[in-house]
Amino acid sequence: MRSTIIVFIMAVLSAAALPQVPSRHQAGVVFRPLPAAAGGRETIQIHNGLLVNPGIVFPAALYADGEAQCSATLVGPDALLTALHCVKLAARSGSPMRIEFAGRSAQAECEAAPSRDAALCKVSPLVQRIAFDAIARKPVAPQDRVILTGWAEPAVSGMAASLRALVRRAAGGRTFRVGTGTVQFVGPLIAVEGAMTATGPVFADPGDSGGAAYSQAGSRRIVGVTVCGGSGCFTGATESTTAVTNLTDESGAGWIADWMRRTGAKVCGFAADAACQN
Repeated sequence: MRSTIIVFIMAVLSAAALPQVPSRHQAGVVFRPLPAAAGGRETIQIHNGLLVNPGIVFPAALYADGEAQCSATLVGPDALLTALHCVKLAARSGSPMRIEFAGRSAQAECEAAPSRDAALCKVSPLVQRIAFDAIARKPVAPQDRVILTGWAEPAVSGMAASLRALVRRAAGGRTFRVGTGTVQFVGPLIAVEGAMTATGPVFADPGDSGGAAYSQAGSRRIVGVTVCGGSGCFTGATESTTAVTNLTDESGAGWIADWMRRTGAKVCGFAADAACQN
């Protein structure tokens, strides 16, 4: 009996190591909101001792599974914000990027920010019946507090934890995580020191890329998108560092305004819309 269990476990782990070939229905990269992205499982995560339901608190947060495991945020009825490297991963699939929301599907055509890891995607047709997040117009500064968000499968250690994570992934489960941090320095990248959860030292894991970073002071506004986590992000980074692409400086804000003019899309914070978060 014991040998049978060991063989079963090895078979499961071996199968998990094999690349998954998407079905025709799953092919390409599709961003979905909760609960569709998580299949109704793993929908909350502890944030400073509180349970967070992203479907209520962060309704515009989306997640893409499959070829590009990344996070994204709807910042207007026809505007999706994510990391550029997520768009590049999606392009490798050879299929258009899509959004599925409230039983409807929309195409997303993306454009890279100049010289930084961010992308805005024009969504068609319009997404409706959702409160969109807004991008901050006030530049972020050192010592500002920010809220970090993203869909990820945090790294685990130990056989039991690895098996639980394997079963969760196989069932389509996914965790939306929220954390806080302090801005250490600001440039094209915002360096944030903080934690994704109350117990973990590292914020960003694969899947968090493209997730929104929000100003914690006053009205919640997006200051950038997560692009990297840990000591390998840049010289001087630590295991609790998160690198965020800055959207609040002159270059970032100018790119957003120019993208709106050329595409005719609306970005909350730069254009008024009744569905924008206050």
